[in-house]
Amino acid sequence: MFDLDTCNYNKKKVAIYTRVSTEHEEQIYAMANQKDWYSAILNIHPEWDVVQMYADEGVTGTAAYKRKAFMEMIRDAYDGKFDMILTREVSRFARNTADTLNYTRQLKRQLYQQVQERLKQRR
Repeated sequence: MFDLDTCNYNKKKVAIYTRVSTEHEEQIYAMANQKDWYSAILNIHPEWDVVQMYADEGVTGTAAYKRKAFMEMIRDAYDGKFDMILTREVSRFARNTADTLNYTRQLKRQLYQQVQERLKQRR
């Protein structure tokens, strides 16, 4: 039997990113479906604390710089506001392979630097 009282969770500050390409009615339902998916995932991960949900509605995923919420999320990541980005699928993060690789690498480097700083502070 699983006992929540005896669990030692590793708390994580989580950012959620969601995006739909157009403002057509079916896309608005897609946004609601994405949010429902996040709720289900969060229910099975009580150790995740949602810091903020970033949502771009009616914006294509082919160019990151055109997505206001995405760029705000990237800035917040650099400021250390969260530990992890949750997105339903890679295509919601970016449609452009170059953007996907670029931002993933940048975030990975930033996370590494933040961890190194925390380790130095503990010494």
